[in-house]
Amino acid sequence: MSHEYRLVFPNVLTARCLMSALRVSEYCVRADQEFVYLKDCVSKTEANYDARLSYDDQNSLWLEVNFKSLALYDLVRTALDNEPYRCLSDGEINEEVALSEAFQLRNLHIPGQEI
Repeated sequence: MSHEYRLVFPNVLTARCLMSALRVSEYCVRADQEFVYLKDCVSKTEANYDARLSYDDQNSLWLEVNFKSLALYDLVRTALDNEPYRCLSDGEINEEVALSEAFQLRNLHIPGQEI
């Protein structure tokens, strides 16, 4: 069962940079103008992809997560490069969640970083 989140950025450049960084990552199994498909090869799921990102508008992306993945969480977090963003469950403005929760990593603690 997949879960969907809307990543909202304060500017257009952040969404573009994130998509560009993910397209060239080793986890990208397919990409086109609209979508970037990511696969965590360690997880060995039978799905074609474990997470997918697509443009919603100029400053937001839809993130679909099919399977728990620490590697894909780290990839997206690193690609964001400390840029501000909001992660909204099902795109609901009142349902903000941590990126770690989007990747189904509850209770994840990274020293020196609030999640």
